[in-house]
Amino acid sequence: MKIQQRTPFFFAVEGESEQSLVKWYQSLCDQQGLHLHLDPQNLSGGGYKSMLEKAVLLQERKGAKQSFLLVDSDRSLSQGRDDSWSIDDLKRKAHKEDILVCAHHPNIEGFFLRLFSGNEHLEPLPKEAEKLLRKKEWPDYEKPENAKRIGEKFTLKDLLRLAKVEPDLKALLSILGLNK
Repeated sequence: MKIQQRTPFFFAVEGESEQSLVKWYQSLCDQQGLHLHLDPQNLSGGGYKSMLEKAVLLQERKGAKQSFLLVDSDRSLSQGRDDSWSIDDLKRKAHKEDILVCAHHPNIEGFFLRLFSGNEHLEPLPKEAEKLLRKKEWPDYEKPENAKRIGEKFTLKDLLRLAKVEPDLKALLSILGLNK
């Protein structure tokens, strides 16, 4: 009997919470019978430019079908880093490297908040997202959150609902085959 190899996808991620998010995506792929291997590599933050540079170096060694970069959209020019780019700069430069950027609006806590039913259209300010998440939906949220707890809170249905208003997420789910 021949063993089918899993199709590899590379994920360069901003931090531990995004790494856990990709592990949750892996469990959703497994539940849907998709024969994929999602490989998250934690970039440990930084500015958009430095994260993209690390992602490019890592992706070259992976041989993945597609590469993704998961970041918070609030890391922008306003943070005053030497390597600061806007999210549009990042997407344009990543595209040239065959990397698809999936930005969490305004950050990972805002992304989690928006995964809860009825919240997908919310646009919390970056500094308020975590406080609002804890107050409104997830009082015991821990940063960084782990994949098991993410999976206990959310379903594929939640992800698909948010993807209807988030083009980056919609593109990612479509490429993985989770958009059904």
